[in-house]
Amino acid sequence: MPAASTSAVTAELFAVLSRSYAALSAGQGSILREYGLSLPKYQVLRILKDAGGRLPAGHIAGQMAFRSSDLTRLLDGLEKAGAVERTRGKDDRRVVQVKLTSEGNRMLRQVEGPLDRWLKSAFSALSATECRQLEKLLLRCGGEAPD
Repeated sequence: MPAASTSAVTAELFAVLSRSYAALSAGQGSILREYGLSLPKYQVLRILKDAGGRLPAGHIAGQMAFRSSDLTRLLDGLEKAGAVERTRGKDDRRVVQVKLTSEGNRMLRQVEGPLDRWLKSAFSALSATECRQLEKLLLRCGGEAPD
């Protein structure tokens, strides 16, 4: 049997990655929806929490690869829910600072347990070593240097 061409192998790999992403996103999305969050809103809250609770909006947009107008709509919804507060910079009024509120922290705490359990289940077929290997390989594919 002839060996598969590189393009056939990479096309199949891309198809597998796409299906995996769709399945994982759907599972994660269903849990987040139970708590009134979308994946992008959850990501904004996580980015803020991981950064100590406050960041310029442009920095958040850069981490999420969003346009400013898309992030503005997300922040509008999060602010309406009381999860974040926005303020203008004192030195440069063009800079919008986004702060995670106690309500935003509460929302994250509420969803973290169910989400952690789901993630453990979703990746239960892989060992911890395999998970780290997969992360490194995916980072390389995405052009990022793994730590």
